[in-house]
Amino acid sequence: MPTPAQPSSSGPNDWTEPPQLRTLRRMVAVLMATLIFGVLTIAATLVIRIMMESPPEREVATIAADEIVLPKGEEITAVGATPNALTVVTRDAAGMERIRVFHPESGAELSDMMVERR
Repeated sequence: MPTPAQPSSSGPNDWTEPPQLRTLRRMVAVLMATLIFGVLTIAATLVIRIMMESPPEREVATIAADEIVLPKGEEITAVGATPNALTVVTRDAAGMERIRVFHPESGAELSDMMVERR
């Protein structure tokens, strides 16, 4: 009586495939299909990104003010600039944060807003 992994007496090409080997073969085929799909997706993404037009040039905001004045003890945590305003986020010694908006040419403070974290 032939074993499952050996050919039977009816011919050299008559193999019986164990169920575990059939399952393994199917799992490898699914893994290969997934890998091919992933590589094609990454390649398509790269091609699309390379062929995109570059973003338009942004206008650089120039700040003409020589200096801005902050209250004593406040530390700058972030700065942002637009053509119309210079925005500075500060934190005081107690940990309170404020958003201060300054005029870009004169350096005068235009507004002050408290930031409340929840």
